[in-house]
Amino acid sequence: MTRFSDKTIAAAIATGLETLGVSRENVQIAVIQKHKRGFLGIGRKLAIVDLTVNPQLLEQKKKPAKDRVKLSKETPQLKQDPPQVMLKQAKKQQVRDAVIAAQYYLIDIIEKMGVAVTVQVDYTNKEAKYVLITTQEGRLIGKRGRTLNALQVLVQNYLEKKGAARVRVVLDVGNYRKRRRQTLERLAENVALEAIVEHKKIALDAMPAFERKIVHTKLAHNEKIVTYSRGKEPQRYVVVDAENKQRKF
Repeated sequence: MTRFSDKTIAAAIATGLETLGVSRENVQIAVIQKHKRGFLGIGRKLAIVDLTVNPQLLEQKKKPAKDRVKLSKETPQLKQDPPQVMLKQAKKQQVRDAVIAAQYYLIDIIEKMGVAVTVQVDYTNKEAKYVLITTQEGRLIGKRGRTLNALQVLVQNYLEKKGAARVRVVLDVGNYRKRRRQTLERLAENVALEAIVEHKKIALDAMPAFERKIVHTKLAHNEKIVTYSRGKEPQRYVVVDAENKQRKF
C-alpha cells in the first residue's frame, strides 16, 4: 500500500498509477482524505489516496518462469519501467508535493502578518510562480519590494529543505514584478547616460540578484559603459562604469 497526495482525488490517483507503473484495474484505491478548497486560503487540504497493487498481479510477478504461460511471438509483453525511471517519477512527485506544500506555508506566514490572502500556483519543471491575491498589496510588497523579496527567499529556502532546490521561486502581487522590471530598466538607462556624460562610475542601491540581473541585461549592449556587481549579500549592488570607456557622441 502506497500513499499519494495531490490537489484532487483524480490527480492523486493518476500520480500514483504513474509512479507505480500499473493501470487502474490492477490497483485497489482507498480515499483517505478529500481535497478542500478552504476560504481565503484557510483550511485548504490536499486529496490523499492509498493505492494497493492487486495481489494477483504481485503473485504473477513472483511465479517462477517455468510456471508462467509461454508467450507467443505475436503476444506483446508488458514493458515495465526500470528502477531508475521509477525513482525519477518518485522524485518528480516529491517536488510537486513540495511546491504545493509551500503554498500553504506561504499562506500561513502572510496570515500571521494579519493579511488575508489567496495564493495561486503556476508550476513548471524549473519555476514555481506564486501569485498573491489580496486587498492589502502594499503591505506584501513593502518599500521597493523588500517584503515581497523576503517572502520569496523564505519560500525558496523552504523548497530547498524539501528537496526541490532546483525549482526557481517567483512571488508576485498586483503585477508588481512587471512594474519593477520597467522601473529598473528606466533607471539603468538614465544612470548609464549620466555616467557617460560625466565620464564617471555610479553605484546603485543594493538590490537582490534577480534585480541586478535586469540592470546588467539592459545595459549589456551599451558599448560606452561596463556594469559589474560589488559588495556582499544582502548589500551587493551594481556599478555602472564609464571611466574606462571611450566617450562616443
